[in-house]
Amino acid sequence: MVGYTAAFVVLEPRVGDSVMSLTIIPIVVIAWLFGLRGGVIGGVGLVALNITLMQTVGHRDGFRPAQAPRILVGVGLGMSAGWVRDLTRRQHALLDENQRVSEALRTSKLELEQIVGERTAELVQANRDLTAELANRSVLQARAASADRMAQIGTLTAGIGHQINNPLAAVLANLEFIATHVPAADTALAEATRDAREAAARVGTITRDLQLFTQQSRTGAEPAVVRQAIETTLRMVDNELRQRARLELDIADTPPVSVPASQLCQVLLNMLVNAFQALPPQGAHTITIEVRAADERVKLAIADTGAGIAAEHVPRIFDPFFTTKAVGVGTGLGLWVCHQIVSTAGGEITVESKVGSGTRFVITLPIAATPSAPTVVGPIASLPRARILVIDDDPIVGRAVEKLVRDRHDVTVSDDPVAALARLEAGDRFDVILCDLMMPGLDGVSLYHRVNERDPAQAARMVFMSGGAFTSHAIAFLDAPGRKRMDKPFTRKDLEAAIVLAQGEATIS
Repeated sequence: MVGYTAAFVVLEPRVGDSVMSLTIIPIVVIAWLFGLRGGVIGGVGLVALNITLMQTVGHRDGFRPAQAPRILVGVGLGMSAGWVRDLTRRQHALLDENQRVSEALRTSKLELEQIVGERTAELVQANRDLTAELANRSVLQARAASADRMAQIGTLTAGIGHQINNPLAAVLANLEFIATHVPAADTALAEATRDAREAAARVGTITRDLQLFTQQSRTGAEPAVVRQAIETTLRMVDNELRQRARLELDIADTPPVSVPASQLCQVLLNMLVNAFQALPPQGAHTITIEVRAADERVKLAIADTGAGIAAEHVPRIFDPFFTTKAVGVGTGLGLWVCHQIVSTAGGEITVESKVGSGTRFVITLPIAATPSAPTVVGPIASLPRARILVIDDDPIVGRAVEKLVRDRHDVTVSDDPVAALARLEAGDRFDVILCDLMMPGLDGVSLYHRVNERDPAQAARMVFMSGGAFTSHAIAFLDAPGRKRMDKPFTRKDLEAAIVLAQGEATIS
């Protein structure tokens, strides 16, 4: 302000009214520096200062109205400059704020993307876990349903087997008794008896095969003999096999394998059923079964000349619920069950297939540990005469047992287990007790425990005859270590073996 006053005093005499024009410059400068408000205030102030200075220095005309437009122009310019300055500052402030907001948004976006990425990964993993859990649950439910069905079938089969095997035991025993008394000259009667025994034996084989397939829950099962498992399974599918394909067998004798016979039969049955279903309805087809042993393992191969498996399906054929069959034909569990059984036994199963040429499955199983050799005794004729008690609620079975062995042993038959128990508790002693397992009122299990409480040595002489145990309690009892048993139907040799076992823990040569 002092500088402006000095300039006015020096320049005014020389330039006169032009000094008033100089007012515009400081007004614009003030407005630019301080904005719109500074421009208004500065402009009014400088105009007032001009007028005062002009009067002070004695301007010849003083302030004239003609100078008013220039003053107003100066004030207007000051206001305009201040307004522009304000806009510029606001623009800079907005740009700065926009930059800060943009930076904050970028930071928030990065943080949000990271959070979203983490949550997405968690959701993906959770979805995978849920999918796996659902699949596993479906497998477990299918396995439970299959096990439940097998248990129901097993109970039904064992019950039917028991009802068949009891009279069948009497039929076979009586036929064997008749066969020993047929005159040598009567060849027709001998042939009829032989045919009847063979037919009855086939019925017994069928019931045993059915029971074998439904013994999945039994513990302590003996290792399977591969040849026997194959023969059992082929009998089950003989009718369909003869209609669909020619069978070629190349089976070498091998040691038993470390899988229960019932489970190996189930694997073979599933494989053969798959082979049947893969065969086209027209044309000549072949199913081949090969068995070899090498390096402490048994290799079993089943091949067919069917339609084959597409290459893209081969990696998934052992997955649960995977099937290429029509709805209602396959569940997708057959090969999965086979894989579970084989892998649980320490083996492996592989497949080779070509569309249009057929499929070949190879099952490799470890050889089972060799059991200890049983004690062998001499010929039956040299065995001492024994006192035998037969307990069976079916009188015809008891009478059949008596007919077969009464020439060598003293036999007492009882069809009342309660009366037989009373006799034993009264002190009557026997060298051998042949006892039916499933009996009404007092079953063989309960009778054994009652005898064992009073006389363990007498209980150790008990051999249990079973036409098929169909309760878990009875199955567990029979599977107990050291339990002596004889399956119905039986032969004279089976009876003598049971008598030997009961007396001396031996077997017959």
